[in-house]
Amino acid sequence: MILRTLLLLSLSAFPLIAADSLAERISHPKPDSYRDLAGVHAGAGGMQYGTLMSTGAIHQLRFIHRGVINAKSGIGHHLHAATEEMFVVFGGNVQFTFNGHTAEVKGPVGVPVRLGQSHALYNAGDEPVQWMNISINRSDMPALGRDEDQTGGIDLGDDRVGARLDPVPTFLTAPFDRSLLRPVTGLHGGKGTVQYRRKLGPSFFRTD
Repeated sequence: MILRTLLLLSLSAFPLIAADSLAERISHPKPDSYRDLAGVHAGAGGMQYGTLMSTGAIHQLRFIHRGVINAKSGIGHHLHAATEEMFVVFGGNVQFTFNGHTAEVKGPVGVPVRLGQSHALYNAGDEPVQWMNISINRSDMPALGRDEDQTGGIDLGDDRVGARLDPVPTFLTAPFDRSLLRPVTGLHGGKGTVQYRRKLGPSFFRTD
């Protein structure tokens, strides 16, 4: 349900490039086709992931990835000069690093990462963690060579295993807490009442 809501919000936030049918605009996770990767951005262990939507599906979208981060595994410390991201953890506890500060966050939660801000994700637990990543290109996308990382990615060579944990995150998180939802009638001209909460507005982000 959370994934469906996030995808619908993504579709409503950005103009679609092609007038595809509704069915063609909806993508579902396919775990059987996930790719196995190890050492992602010099991170520890391994993970599996697939692409829900790729470049061009939505205006300035780079990708939407969905997958599983194995126990004692993660995405190493890195940054992007050309894209902005929103990480979503659907359950469990993970250690998220933001500009060199690491703290434990509890899913379900979203963690936005602005352009150029370094970040990492590590699952220190004994169970796999479900995750998603939404990546948006900057409007003045720089020209990158064919052999370059098209997100302008730079690995910092740090898997963040054993990193010192701050007791409270020093970065913004967006918890998915049903108790914080409030009823709204006729949202955006719709019928009936929905449960709604806006955690992050467009002014927070630097991309569209």
